Order: sequence, then C-alpha cells, then structure tokens
Amino acid sequence: MGSNLKKKKKRPLKLSLYLLKQDDPN
Repeated sequence: MGSNLKKKKKRPLKLSLYLLKQDDPN
C-alpha cells in the first residue's frame, strides 16, 4: 500500500512541476 501511495504521489508531483515550469516566464 505504501509503495502504491508513493507512486501515485509521484505522478501529481511531476505534473505540478510541469505546470509550474509552464507558468514560469523563464
């Protein structure tokens, strides 16, 4: 269960980073 949660948490994290990069003008 822990591994599954970690994997699921990693997915949104990457998406969040991608969105943050897109929002950044740089």
